[in-house]
Amino acid sequence: MVDTHIAYLKLTKVNAVGQIISQSDPISSHMNYSTEYRIIPDSSLSNTASSPTLAQYLLLEATLFYEVRHVDQSMVVTVRNDISKIDSEASDGLLGADNSLAYRTEEIEKHLHNRERWYGMDGGGLAEEDNTTPWSIASGAPADTFSALTQLATPDTFPQVKFDIHRVFISNVATNNNTYLVRFACGPTQATATTITTFPYRVATAAQIAPVDVIFSRQLVSMGLWASVRSSTAGSAIDFVIGCHTYVG
Repeated sequence: MVDTHIAYLKLTKVNAVGQIISQSDPISSHMNYSTEYRIIPDSSLSNTASSPTLAQYLLLEATLFYEVRHVDQSMVVTVRNDISKIDSEASDGLLGADNSLAYRTEEIEKHLHNRERWYGMDGGGLAEEDNTTPWSIASGAPADTFSALTQLATPDTFPQVKFDIHRVFISNVATNNNTYLVRFACGPTQATATTITTFPYRVATAAQIAPVDVIFSRQLVSMGLWASVRSSTAGSAIDFVIGCHTYVG
């Protein structure tokens, strides 16, 4: 897609220093003048203000990465490719239009190069930043059923507007050689929370000593966060803390 400016020209009286002669100027000015093509002002084209010369107008257009496509005695046409607009203009990123290219670009950039906030459990069982106390959630009973959702975060837990879980650090499991499924959900209440992601975990003899990467779509912080666990051993607990990214939009 190409952005096009069409500006119109007219032959204009100017004095010896290049000033446009107006009807109110002394008669002597109208008797001693020259003519040159000037741009006709157009409120939709900022560079046409004050009737610049053709050369002045083209210089102004060039600063905005517009190139000349046509010039004659009545008009000048300049164009700018979208590639130039993407490459040369600032954008609002996550504060701009939802799902725009600039929005998605910053979303990806912030996910890869963002501050990671780690949350453990406070005294009330909810997420607190830089707390190393893990949640301990037992799997459902009977075996191979998910436990009821446990609330990890309320709508005012995370800063900014949206968040995602990036990694989970598992500090202990109750049963070795046991496959766990950990499910995260978001929603205002336990009954309305919707599953966002589920990941598996299995350990042979001891808890993992490195975080587990998690794929998690960005969610509004106002949705809160819930978790449940399933395993092949009924009531077997898994202990973990979570690493999150937060976003301005």
